[in-house]
Amino acid sequence: MQIDDPASNALQPRPSIAVPRPRPFPIEQNAPGPRCGHTLTTITGPDGDQNKARLVLFGGATALEGSTAKNPDGTPSGSPGPAASGIRLAGATNDVHIFDVRTGTWNKITPMGEPPSPRAAHAAAAVGNMVVVQGGIGPAGLASEDLHVLDFTDMERPRWHRVLVQGAGPSARYAHTLSLVANRFLVAMGGNDGKSTLGDAWALDTSEKPYQWRKIVDAGEMPCPRWEFLQAASSS
Repeated sequence: MQIDDPASNALQPRPSIAVPRPRPFPIEQNAPGPRCGHTLTTITGPDGDQNKARLVLFGGATALEGSTAKNPDGTPSGSPGPAASGIRLAGATNDVHIFDVRTGTWNKITPMGEPPSPRAAHAAAAVGNMVVVQGGIGPAGLASEDLHVLDFTDMERPRWHRVLVQGAGPSARYAHTLSLVANRFLVAMGGNDGKSTLGDAWALDTSEKPYQWRKIVDAGEMPCPRWEFLQAASSS
């Protein structure tokens, strides 16, 4: 019987692992411009074609209401002041920009159908070759409890659809998350409704119609209420 010596194993050379390195990425054509509170969602091409994958940027705000911190020379520093802590955003858009990672080009598009209202701090998730948008805030305050889909089934003619959902669902909110779990369930969590930070979670089964939100309860110890956080989901 041979017993391996951990100390000697530690001295053995190990295969090298390539470390990803940042590289310059030239941006061509019209970039979306400075903004905050937008979403950037990856979609694949028809039938999951990765060669036709795109990044879809939706919405965002180009300005914040309220005072702005000043540089010593009196110019705006870009940092929002105390008065910018409210929930109303100026300059919110419902623009859609597409980025082709192969060519490094941006293109602004105007999808068919009725778009969501201008908004920022919303949430978005990819479901196949569709982008689902929910919640957010705009110039008039919180967006309604709506659910919109930007359908790229025809990559040349994307179209907006408003999704009808039965029953109660996540209340109007912003700065929350929306993720597709197990390639089936849209899960919305957390955020802020303008009065308090939220800690609830809701799931929508994309395989069942009519669509219906279900509040997640009795699922163990829930995270504490939070907003402006990140969430990641596994496809398996």
